[in-house]
Amino acid sequence: MNIFNWLKNGSNKFALATTAEQIPPYQEGFEQALRFTKSLGYDTTSLSLSDSNTNLLSAPEKLNDLVDRVFQAARIEDRTQAGGQCLKWCHFLQPFFQQQLGKRVMLTIGQLWASRDCVYGPTFEDVRRWKQSGLQMTDFEGAEGINLHAWLTVESGEIIEPTLLSTLARFGPESYKKYAGATVCGRDPNMLNAHRYVPLTVGNNIVEDIAERSAMPLLASSLGELELTHVIVVS
Repeated sequence: MNIFNWLKNGSNKFALATTAEQIPPYQEGFEQALRFTKSLGYDTTSLSLSDSNTNLLSAPEKLNDLVDRVFQAARIEDRTQAGGQCLKWCHFLQPFFQQQLGKRVMLTIGQLWASRDCVYGPTFEDVRRWKQSGLQMTDFEGAEGINLHAWLTVESGEIIEPTLLSTLARFGPESYKKYAGATVCGRDPNMLNAHRYVPLTVGNNIVEDIAERSAMPLLASSLGELELTHVIVVS
């Protein structure tokens, strides 16, 4: 069965694309992530997408103003420190974006694809393991960071990406340095030169449970913890 039909039919099983061509539309992937998150024992009734045809983040001037208000409210002065810290920064920024937008904004973790390549490729089995025992040092073996990506999903289905460009600026070629501190918003599959976002879980609760069981600090409860530079890179 085609993966698109499998997801549309609401199967109790959970499927991930093995090629870029198989990645389903974002809303279908998000609905599967909600089902999977619910299967792990979390209430997802308040996390569904509403009107996916509404563009809340389309006007560049309003978007820039929104981002500025969010970081001002969060009292974050150096946005470039977001590089390599997707999980921690998205979790910290989620309530500020939600407050400033006046719409539901949901912490989302999953896969990130660049063109045909899966850059971060956690699986449902990975998430099940992390839910049981947290992230351990073995999750860093042979990698610079944890094999996952985190971003924010607005109830309209639009994506807020506050860390990826800072990560590229920090660890990528010199040509990316100018993008440090930038936040990008839009819709999959038109994000950042056709990067694709594949949700696996939705909501703060599962992330906070994973963090509580982990062997290293993953989240920040204060601005001071957010700006610590010695924490382990997570994306």
